[in-house]
Amino acid sequence: GVAKDVLRPSKGGMRQTIYVRRLVDMVCVGGLTLQEVCERHGWVADDRVRLVLRAALCAALDRMQGYSCARPRNAA
Repeated sequence: GVAKDVLRPSKGGMRQTIYVRRLVDMVCVGGLTLQEVCERHGWVADDRVRLVLRAALCAALDRMQGYSCARPRNAA
C-alpha cells in the first residue's frame, strides 16, 4: 500500500510516493528515522507528514503481528 502519496507536484518535482513496504524496510531494517525517510523521498518532515507515516508504520506492524486493522474510536 501507499503510506504517503504525491497528490500535487512539488515546486522542484522531486517528491516521491512512500510505499508502506519501503517505509517498514527503511525504519525497521535500515534503522532510519521517519524524518530521514521523508527527506530521502523529497518530503519536508513536518509534524503532519510524520504523523501519517507513523500511523502507516504502526498499522503495517500490527498487520504483521496478526492484529485486526480496526481502529479504536476517539473517546468523547
